[in-house]
Amino acid sequence: MADVLTWKGDYEEALAIYKQLTEGKHLEDQNELRDKIADVLRYSQNYPRALKKFGELLHANSENRKLWIGFSDAASSAPKIDDQKELLLRLHTKMEKEFTDPQTLSRLAWIMLRLDEPARAHPLLTRAVAANPEHPATRKELAGVLARADRRVEAIDMLTTPKVLASLDVTEMLNLADLLTAESQLERAEAELAKVVTEVSDRKSRIHYGSILLWNAKYAKSKEVLQRLLKDYPHDRDILLLLAQTHLWSQDYSTALARFTDFVVSGPDPMTKQNPLATPDMWQGFIDAASGAVGDWHRDFPRRSIGPLFTVLQREAVVKSLDFLTTVRDKTLASNQEEMDKLLAVGDSKDPSLEGRKRVLQAKNDKRMKTLAGSMGRLGLLLGLVGERKCSNASFGAALQFDRTNRDVWLQYVQTLTALGEDLRAKPVYDWLLSNPEKKLPPPSESPK
Repeated sequence: MADVLTWKGDYEEALAIYKQLTEGKHLEDQNELRDKIADVLRYSQNYPRALKKFGELLHANSENRKLWIGFSDAASSAPKIDDQKELLLRLHTKMEKEFTDPQTLSRLAWIMLRLDEPARAHPLLTRAVAANPEHPATRKELAGVLARADRRVEAIDMLTTPKVLASLDVTEMLNLADLLTAESQLERAEAELAKVVTEVSDRKSRIHYGSILLWNAKYAKSKEVLQRLLKDYPHDRDILLLLAQTHLWSQDYSTALARFTDFVVSGPDPMTKQNPLATPDMWQGFIDAASGAVGDWHRDFPRRSIGPLFTVLQREAVVKSLDFLTTVRDKTLASNQEEMDKLLAVGDSKDPSLEGRKRVLQAKNDKRMKTLAGSMGRLGLLLGLVGERKCSNASFGAALQFDRTNRDVWLQYVQTLTALGEDLRAKPVYDWLLSNPEKKLPPPSESPK
């Protein structure tokens, strides 16, 4: 009767019957019933009690393979497992070779990751991936563990077979888009988000979709998504920043400058209490928008003064930006290091994808620093044009500390020299830029001073 109730899902009644049956039974019969009680607790998703019960049974009978499997299943879903760490490590030692089913391997790997044992987890995941499970539920579960182990490419492969894609719900599709975004597969991420994100989706999903469109240079569509979103969240700084970046990246510099100016003159962020110019995205956005506006201003009349271009507040913000240059640089460096530390913390020499992911992340971080150096150079140009020559040299000097051969920075510097009438100092820099397109020659001896 209790077995039938368990099969029907009437777990409470089944437990009550099993407990009654244990009374007065022989020890061998009691052990079998206790095994069934542990199973019912697991089936009913009472994972903490199931974990405890399986642990007690294993202390009495550690040769029972079925108990180890139940213990593993319970531990993979229980909210807390540290108090069972010793027995869980025994589980790994005893059963890692015996487990062959990809779902069981996946769950044991997840337990090891939760116990901060990546060296034990990665070989299990490699075996689970090699098994190439067919069932969508198993592939989705394995993908979740792979993602937590930072093995995103394999997680994506698990989720993108036709059968699995057809089974993904909205949350799972959004998670897939997150993985694709993290791997810079932006076109694929956009395609998946387009299937599920609507005007009634949550704020985070709509922001993600708008961001992906922006990164994919779909500026008109990005503006459309973000402007509709802004109607629902009219003072949301994240949405306003993305809209400003959309104008900047689409080279609508005058609008971008107006939007970034609204940020930098509005005072400290209400949440962080920080000056907007202390935020790298805000600092770079304002400088790049101002520099782009100068380029538009000089396109038709190269020699005209930029005095009428900037308001008093914008000019003050340009000068003030130098005060935050070091802060922005240090935050960017710290962010890069934090990302690398995170990768190395979950990675392990037994993770076959670790070295490749380290190279990709390092290239991404190097590009970020080169882009920041370019913005520092643009600040040097702006400061020179508004008459702050000493500050201009300081900004150029800071930019060239990152990359002495950064052509963008040298180009901004030589444009500043030309605008200030210092053609003799500009000539060797122009010569270097023209004769050295691939950075094979040492940088010019001329330097900001």
